[in-house]
Amino acid sequence: MDSDRTQIASARATAGWLAWLCASFMALVLWNSCATQKSEPASNRPGSGIDEYDQLAARSQSALKETIVWLDRLDSISGNCSPKLVAEFSQEVDELQIESMTVRARAQAIQARGVAYLESWSSMSGPPEDMRHSFETVMKASQATGDAFRQFLALTRKLRVQLEMDPGALAREDNRTILRSARGSGLGVVERLGEIRNELKTLKQLVVAKCPQKPQPHP
Repeated sequence: MDSDRTQIASARATAGWLAWLCASFMALVLWNSCATQKSEPASNRPGSGIDEYDQLAARSQSALKETIVWLDRLDSISGNCSPKLVAEFSQEVDELQIESMTVRARAQAIQARGVAYLESWSSMSGPPEDMRHSFETVMKASQATGDAFRQFLALTRKLRVQLEMDPGALAREDNRTILRSARGSGLGVVERLGEIRNELKTLKQLVVAKCPQKPQPHP
């Protein structure tokens, strides 16, 4: 009985967190869209909040592709890896970890801005159904992409450890399998990020269509 209650409480907490995250994202988009109809800087144009998310996704794609190039390079080696090559690969994995933390920090900062606006959103009506559906699609895809990225990072770190212990580790089939699994996982994350970016384009079209900019006065 206690176990059931714990599971129910955990499920409710998870559902509440996801609802808050989705609401924060919606608030952010509206903060940089319908709420900014006056003549303002480009950063406050309708859909500019969506542009920021798209830039983060593009930045992540670029970092992942660089690591995948490294994995292809390692897969082409039949003998021992040189100490220099192992050191450079280790550095690449470190840089990927740092980049992922930087992107996550930026995303959290953007969400915080959305939360701040959410507090003053009580008098506003909710977004149209098609816009809400697009929001939810982005949020679900982002969660799945985050899970896939953690798997990719775990595999690349595991491969790095094996190479640091033994430069000839790729001669063993189990390590070669780790490498190729990491590559496949990375390509999957890149594809997921592409799907998120496509949905962001759809979302921005909805926002701009429903919250058009005011025409600028002629000089």
